[in-house]
Amino acid sequence: MKKIAVIGATGKSGKLIVAEALSRNLDVTAIVRNPDRLTTDIPYIEKDILDMSRDDIVPFNTVVNAYGVPLGREQEHRSVVNHLAKIFSGSGTRLIWIGSAGHFYTNNSRTQKVFQTVDSKWNKPSQILEEIHLSLSKLNDVNWTYIAPARDYILNGKRTGFYQSGTDTILYDKNGEPQISYADFAIALVDEIENPQYIQQTFTVAAL
Repeated sequence: MKKIAVIGATGKSGKLIVAEALSRNLDVTAIVRNPDRLTTDIPYIEKDILDMSRDDIVPFNTVVNAYGVPLGREQEHRSVVNHLAKIFSGSGTRLIWIGSAGHFYTNNSRTQKVFQTVDSKWNKPSQILEEIHLSLSKLNDVNWTYIAPARDYILNGKRTGFYQSGTDTILYDKNGEPQISYADFAIALVDEIENPQYIQQTFTVAAL
C-alpha cells in the first residue's frame, strides 16, 4: 500500500484529494497547521510547511503539496519551494506540487501565455507560480511533478470520473470551456500517484 501525505489537507483541494485517496485504500496522513479543521479521522502531522523536516517526509512514497495562500501573499510560495527543495533533495520521496495553468500557453503555437492575454487579479500569482515551476524544473535530485488544474477550477462542479491530460498548453472541454471540477482534479492527481506518468515533468488536466 502506498503511503502518501497531503500538505494543506484541510483546504479545498486537499480535502478532496484526501477523500479520493482514502476511497482507493491508500494510507493517507495530513500535514496541517490546525488539525481541528480536519473532517476525516486520519493520522496527521501538526506543523507549518516551513517547519517541516526531512524526517517528516521520508516515511511516505508521495507528498502532495496542496498548500495555498490568500491572494496578495503569493510570494510566500518562493520560500516554500526553496524549503521543500532542501528537504526532498535525494530523499526518494515524490513531491507533487499543485500549481496553476495561468502561466501555460494559450494554444499549440506556444507564443503567448494565459496571464499575458488578460488583465486579471490572478496575473501576479500566475507569474509567481511560473517562477516556482521553473525552480522545480531545475531540481535534478528531487522526484517532482507539477500538476495544474484547467484554467477554470470549479469548486462545486460535478464528479464525472473523466478528464484529459496535456503538458504546457490550456486544455478545453467538448464545449470549448477550459475547466475541471475539484472532484475530477482529485481523481487525476490520485491516478498519477498510483500510476506515475509525469516524473520530473509538468502536466495539466481538464474536463472532457
